[in-house]
Order: sequence, then structure tokens, then C-alpha cells
Amino acid sequence: MSNQKLRIAVIGTGGIAGHHMRNLKKIDQSEIAGTCDVEKPRAEKAAAEFGGKAYDNVEQMLDREKPDALLICTPPFARLDPIRAAVERRTPFFCEKPPAFSLDDAKKVQAVVESKPIVHSVGFMYRHKETTDRVKELLAGQTLVALRSTFACGAILAPDFPAWFKLQDRSGGPMLDQAIHSIDLIRYIVGDVKTVHAFGSSRVVAKAPDVTVNDTINVALEFENGLGGTHNHSWASRAGMGYGQAVIEIFCRDAQLLIDLFDNSLTGQVRGMKVDYRPGDDCYVTELKRFIQAVRTNDAAPIRSTYSDAVKTLAVCIAANASAQTGKTVQL
Repeated sequence: MSNQKLRIAVIGTGGIAGHHMRNLKKIDQSEIAGTCDVEKPRAEKAAAEFGGKAYDNVEQMLDREKPDALLICTPPFARLDPIRAAVERRTPFFCEKPPAFSLDDAKKVQAVVESKPIVHSVGFMYRHKETTDRVKELLAGQTLVALRSTFACGAILAPDFPAWFKLQDRSGGPMLDQAIHSIDLIRYIVGDVKTVHAFGSSRVVAKAPDVTVNDTINVALEFENGLGGTHNHSWASRAGMGYGQAVIEIFCRDAQLLIDLFDNSLTGQVRGMKVDYRPGDDCYVTELKRFIQAVRTNDAAPIRSTYSDAVKTLAVCIAANASAQTGKTVQL
């Protein structure tokens, strides 16, 4: 593919889509070929700001505009149709997380993706952080002995918190909205999860007909390599500054590393050497740059999260929700 700008179409123009389109403008290697949304006025608003023609039908947009790639920012329960449309037309796609809302849906999408392999990526941006690369370098040859992860914020306490996020059967709660990012990064660094046991609580925001999520969930993880770890996630703590706190701490025989996802820093020590690494990268930009590179070269090497791998992360989060509901350990 030549060095001319890629023509990228977008389906689902609310929320994260605007963030991605602003980053595409920063990168300046592409142009918006079309915008699509079930609410066409919203697609028209995005087209007015970022370019392209507005649609309310993704197949029509793909057939008329013939974009070089498709950015899929629909809700997680609406992934199958746009991904099928992209795969049928051999159009590379970038899909936001989570890859689906349920494992049944995810397996249907996965079958479509694997039927005609094309360049694609799932939006787990933390895999693209420079701190992530540095962690993997520093852990080479180390024996990991424990891991603990914490994500705490006051999301459910905010007056403008969307009502549907408070419904477990609509949002999946903290696990499918935010924790999935932490779990995915942990998988990328440590390896696959074997066993999950979780319990949820609602000590701040009580359960009610309009609040069916746990405001906090605590998850114990057993990895395939024998490592044990935990992830503690709360929507009911105004911890830290700004968005709260999101950290992953890894303990080794001769090392201790603390990844701060919000501060974009890596601190600790390895074999007596102090670590204090604070890059200024933007992982959202990096993941899009790598996707564009993969599309241009028709080579998936820059891609760090395929759909099939993203389904493994989804499975861990769904297992945690199931365990919290039943009180039983879940084997993956």
C-alpha cells in the first residue's frame, strides 16, 4: 500500500470513538471516509467534525466508501454484524474492548474472524505502553512469586454516571468496563489464567432495582505457570487524585516492580538496581499507529491483541463475575 493517507471508516460514534478520531487526526496518516451510527444524527455530528459521509448502515457505508480499514466502537453486544461485514469485504478492522459481552457472542465473532483471516486489532491499549515493554525486559529471567493489582475510583458515586452501567446485565459491572484492561495487561506480562475465585460487595452503594452491580469486586487469580495473584476493583472509592488509582505490583525473587497506569510510571528495584521510569508516551496513539502500520504492510506483526487473544481476557472477567455471583471457584 502506498504512503497516501488511509481512508478509515468508523461505526459507533459516541464516547471512545471521538477520542480515537482525535488521535487519528494527531497521527495525520489517515482520513475519515465515513461515520456510522444507529442514531444517524450522531454520525452526522461526527462527520461534521472529523470528515466523511454519515450513515446508519455499516454495510452500505463499506460498499459505497470502500475504506482501507474500519474502526468499530459499537457497544460490546453489537460487535458481530460490523465485524462480519468487515471480514466479508476483507476490510481490516480495529475493535474496541471488550471483544463481546458474553462468551457465546465472542465465540460467534471469533469464528467469523478466523474464517477469513485479515489484519485486525482489539483496543487493549495498555499493551502498547513503553512501561509495559520495560517491565517485560526487566522480568526476563526473573522468577515471579506474587502479583497484586488495584483499580479504585469513585465512578458509581458520580451524579452523571450512566444509569445502564449500574445494571449488571447491561454493563457487566467493574470487571467488563475497567478491570478488563488490568486483567489483559496482567495476562500479557505474566501469562494465561487457570483458576478464578471472586467475591463482590456493595458496602457503599446498596443493591436496588436500578443498581444490580457490585460496587467492589475482589478477584484471586491462579496462573498456568503456578503464580498466584489478586485484582481488587472498586467503583466506590475516591482514591488518589483525578481518576483514582490503577496499579499493578509484581514481586520476584530478586525484584519488585510497581506499574502505575494513570501516572504512566514504573518504579521499584531489580537485583538492587533502582527503577524509576517515566516515559511520556500516549498508548492510545501508539496502538493506532501500529494498527495503521499493519494495514499498510498487510502484516500483523505490530498487532499486540488479536480477537482470539482478547477472548481469553474476556473469559477471565466473565469467570470473575460468575464466581462472585455463585461463590464458587471457576476453572478456565
